[in-house]
Amino acid sequence: MKKYNLRFSITIASLILLFLSCTENSTEKANKFKVEDSQVVFFVEDSSLNIIVDSLLQITFASPIEGLLQSEPLFSTIIVNSAAEVTDELNKQKNVLQVIKIISSTTEDINSQSLEKDFLLSVYWKNDIKKLYEKLKKLMLIVEKKELKLIRKSFSRNSQKNIQTTLLKNFGVKTVIPKKYKTEIESDDLFLATYDSPDKDEIKKICIFSFNYDKTDLSTQVLANVDSVFKTYFIGEEKGTYVTIEKNLPVLYNNSIYRGLWKLKGGFMGGVFIIKTYKVSSKITVCVGFVFDPANTKRMHVKEFEAIL
Repeated sequence: MKKYNLRFSITIASLILLFLSCTENSTEKANKFKVEDSQVVFFVEDSSLNIIVDSLLQITFASPIEGLLQSEPLFSTIIVNSAAEVTDELNKQKNVLQVIKIISSTTEDINSQSLEKDFLLSVYWKNDIKKLYEKLKKLMLIVEKKELKLIRKSFSRNSQKNIQTTLLKNFGVKTVIPKKYKTEIESDDLFLATYDSPDKDEIKKICIFSFNYDKTDLSTQVLANVDSVFKTYFIGEEKGTYVTIEKNLPVLYNNSIYRGLWKLKGGFMGGVFIIKTYKVSSKITVCVGFVFDPANTKRMHVKEFEAIL
């Protein structure tokens, strides 16, 4: 898959000064960032706290993404103990999303005026692991939201605007359809587009449709309609094969997103899907992101679909 760049800025010199002086905010600046391996750097002044911080990161920033067959962390995390190490990481990594400094202090507030825009954030704590955990959990949600906005903005620069206008008219949702997707079906009832990588064994699909619903057990209706669309339009190369939702593992639902696995009925393929739903007038609009990429991790695919659908 072609890698895409997200740009934000901070000068290395000013970053070091900010760390050393413990000032509040840094300024965003153009710095190439690759979501495929998005990094969050944690600057912990007291190295004796590394084990504690790492343990907390395993249940916050580095916690597993739901709905994947193999465990993948939400973010790649790096712990460093000096400003010089931060500089080294920024020089080595072109995909640092956030730097978070953990400071031993009695101050209670996260040090920021506009959290989503800041490249450097400071967290204060004083021997209270529970409070540090709560602050990291809060920051994780902020950084996750920031990343999705950056991904969406990146794809929006080179997207299929005419199709997006039609989808808004037909289904009432604002989506971003990247240029690399080829439209297969575009009607008032269904939109289906596919990206088939010319370089490797990777297929991604975006599917959007709507249905009339009753107010009983919406999840069952959503999954039944998705499964029906899979069976009808996601057909395998061999006769009689089609895609279906994997029933032997649960489809997870959290924050208005369904996450699950699909398999090829009568075949040997499988992969990940996510579903986002929107209530539009008397209907439910369903946006599905579908991926087959057996040789690679799925983290960036999932984040891409979350951002653009």
